Amino acid sequence: GSADPGLEDVLRRLTPSSALISVGADNSYGHPVATTLATLTRASVRIARPDRSGSVTAMGGPDGIALMVERE
Repeated sequence: GSADPGLEDVLRRLTPSSALISVGADNSYGHPVATTLATLTRASVRIARPDRSGSVTAMGGPDGIALMVERE
């Protein structure tokens, strides 16, 4: 969730479908930053964040990692 000027290049190389931003509500760092969210959105990456959606579980399998969101 922090600013990362290299994020766009990483997304281009890896082409992820989802991103987990592990962040608590009202954190003192101000994460996630708007530029990171915008970069992920432009790359059509689904964003899961516990501060907005509730519990998020990452499950590994033969096709990669899937994110399961449990709304609170």
